[in-house]
Amino acid sequence: MNSIPSSKELQCIRQHGFIDYNNNPTYEEGLILDYILSKSKFPIKVKVKF
Repeated sequence: MNSIPSSKELQCIRQHGFIDYNNNPTYEEGLILDYILSKSKFPIKVKVKF
């Protein structure tokens, strides 16, 4: 899914209990387009390599 963080699609997904874990830019101008979404109650750590 390619969408900006403030999109209606991501807002809807978050309202249904999903959490996005990727806070690193994945596109030009610092935009995040690649999301890691989960409903897990276990902590999830995300490592990024460029």
